[in-house]
Formats: sequence, C-alpha cells, structure tokens
Amino acid sequence: MEEKKIIEVYPISKINRILVFLGDIFIHYILSVFILQFLVFNIASKITNYDKKLNDNLLLINKRLDILYGNQLLFFDKKENKYNVDKNLDTTFDKFLYYYVNYESDNVEPIRNYFINIKKDDIKTLNNIYLKYGEPFFELNNNHIVLAKDYIDYFSPYFDKTDSLSEVGKSYLSSFRKGVFIPLFNYMIDDINKNDLEYQNSSYKIITEEIKKNSSYTIIYNSINISISFLISFLVLFVLVPLIFKDKSTLCEKVMKTKRIKVSNYEYLNKKEYIFVILNNLFMSLTTLFFVGAILLGFKEIFKYNILMIISLISCLYLFTNFLVLCINQYNKSLKELSTDSIMISETNLNEIYASKGYEK
Repeated sequence: MEEKKIIEVYPISKINRILVFLGDIFIHYILSVFILQFLVFNIASKITNYDKKLNDNLLLINKRLDILYGNQLLFFDKKENKYNVDKNLDTTFDKFLYYYVNYESDNVEPIRNYFINIKKDDIKTLNNIYLKYGEPFFELNNNHIVLAKDYIDYFSPYFDKTDSLSEVGKSYLSSFRKGVFIPLFNYMIDDINKNDLEYQNSSYKIITEEIKKNSSYTIIYNSINISISFLISFLVLFVLVPLIFKDKSTLCEKVMKTKRIKVSNYEYLNKKEYIFVILNNLFMSLTTLFFVGAILLGFKEIFKYNILMIISLISCLYLFTNFLVLCINQYNKSLKELSTDSIMISETNLNEIYASKGYEK
C-alpha cells in the first residue's frame, strides 16, 4: 500500500503578518507624498492659479501687520524683519519690558497704548487686566501698574551691555514673556478683532475675515489634493499591482514571499473575492491620510486639517481592531482573511501543497 505524504498547512507568523502590512502602508505613504509634491500640487496650482491666491493672502497678512505698526502696537528693529512676526514680537516685548524696568519711560508700551490711548479705556480697567494676567510680577502703586521692585532688579541687566542676567533672572524673564506679555498681547489682538482697528483706511477686522476665508479655501484645496494623491497611490499599490499577478500579491507580500489562499481549496482569491481585501486595505491605509501633507505643509500646519485627522483616527481604530483580531486568532488571520475565508502562508508551504496535488502553482 502506497504511503500517503502529509503536507501541513500553517500560517505565517503574527510578526511577519504585521510586517507585511506595515511595509505596504509605508510604501503607500511614501508614494502618496511623492505624487502630492511632484504631480498633483503642480497640476492643481496651474489649473486653479493657486500661487497667485497664496501671494494675495500674504499681502493681506502683511497689510494687517501694517495696521499694528501704524498704531504703535507692534514694532520691528530692521526693515528686512518687518514681516517676521516672531522677531517683531521679541522687539515689541523689549519695548514692553523696558517701559516697566525704567518706570514710565518715554518708550511706548504697546498694550497700554492700545487700551488707554486708542480704545480710551479707564485706568482702573487697564489695572484689572494687568493684575489678572501679570501677578505676581505687577503690583499697584498710587493706582498705577508697576513692575515689582524685585523683578526690576532681576530684569535690569537685560538692558545693560556691561551686565548679564542671572540664571534666576533668565528663568523669571522667560516666565514673564510667556506667562504675561504673550497672554496680554493676545488679549489685545482679540479685543482688536472684536472692536476693530483702522490705519490708512484699512480695517483690521475686515482683513482678518478675508484671511480666514482664504485659510478655509486653502484647507479645502490642500485636503482635496492630499486625498487625490492618496487615492492614486492606493490604486497603484493595492489594486493595479496585485491584479497584474495571478496570486494578487502586493509589493511587500512579494518581497516577504507570502501568499493568500482560500481555506477551502488552497487556490488564490478570484477578482470578486479580492474586492474585500482591497476594501480592508483601504480602511487601514487611511491611517496615513492625515500625515501625507505633513512634509509639504509642516507638522504644525497639518493639525488644522480636522477632517483628515478624524478620518485617520477612525482608520486607526479599524487598524487596531485588525491587529487585535490577528493576535487572538490561532491562524493569524485579520479581518481581511476572515472576510474572504482565506489564510496567509509562505510561498514555500504553498509550493509543497501544489507539488503534492500534482499541479503548478
């Protein structure tokens, strides 16, 4: 009697299963970024004349800053730094600090200038604002806000070229800038947005509203471009490439030499069955959608894209669910395999199965 050869069918390890997907999603992310930067953005900017719109918005931002300069609420030290907000805040802070270190000097104190000279608030209202944001640095002296003497002593070396701040002084100065000046300055800007401010027939409030409209347009424009780049990359890597091959493998599945076969007959999925795999890949790959524009737009800017963020977060939950199912499943199946009644095995194992059946893979 001829002895039957037993061929064991065993899934690839959980680690290899995870590595296959992470590899595919990484390639998808890199390709999406490349397509966005070198293809989609270039075509879209020419069609929509986006570069001109960006330049027009920049002119509006600078014009709004001119209103602050014209009213002596913001200052710049050099002409080339005129529209560098970070440097100008430093210069404005120096004026603000100098006024209180050298009690009521001739130097313009921008925030006091706005509330007293421009808005015409009474001194009591101003004092309450400064005490709210400035304690313990500020105190009242004859109904006037002054810098507490201890802090004057700490900050005085800041303006003395022959002296330097102590370590304690540096710490207090940093706290004073971040915890007092910046909140007061932002409070002033919020008040300007609410009540408006003009300079040479330009309205701060109207310009701000126009900038917000342009910002909303930019977010929509970039979100569409990011989504198009993501979709093109997805179609190439998870639809076109797999359908070229009989085994419908992705690039990383090819590299890792893994195969997806049906449990019932050890054959590859047909095109209809592979649709479920495509949908699973899409839902999981959406985790990268939020980050596709991060390199081009900047990680700080990308957090304004709430819709992309929400989509990616939902996708992360789906991805986590897949990993959880994979970890508890004894055959190392994810939702992808469960929905298609398939299993991921090594190419070597598949060759053994096909050899035992006497037909080519």
